[in-house]
Amino acid sequence: MIDARDTEYIWCNAKIGMIINSVGRETLLVVHYDGWNNYYDELLPINSSRLAPSGVYTKRDDIPKYKLRNSEAMQGRIINRFHPSKEKEAEVKKEGDVEGKLEDFFKQFDEI
Repeated sequence: MIDARDTEYIWCNAKIGMIINSVGRETLLVVHYDGWNNYYDELLPINSSRLAPSGVYTKRDDIPKYKLRNSEAMQGRIINRFHPSKEKEAEVKKEGDVEGKLEDFFKQFDEI
């Protein structure tokens, strides 16, 4: 789990679904927001300011949070929205490979 800031500037609990390494391009992460439909998943650069270690922002009481009841949460599954031709250009790795790559990025938060 990590903290991720969505497009509405709300910090949410999130998971890294996969990491995408492309030759000559910045490493991207597929971010899935906990409790939301896959439709809202986003591709973010690995060094994005919208990512933080779990709890850095979501455990704070002084910032806005979503207050969804289970019936209101965007649940369900949407099939992969990526164009098949784009998948051939990228090397895709599963969630287990993400931890080491994010470790350096998260070191900056150790002083907080």
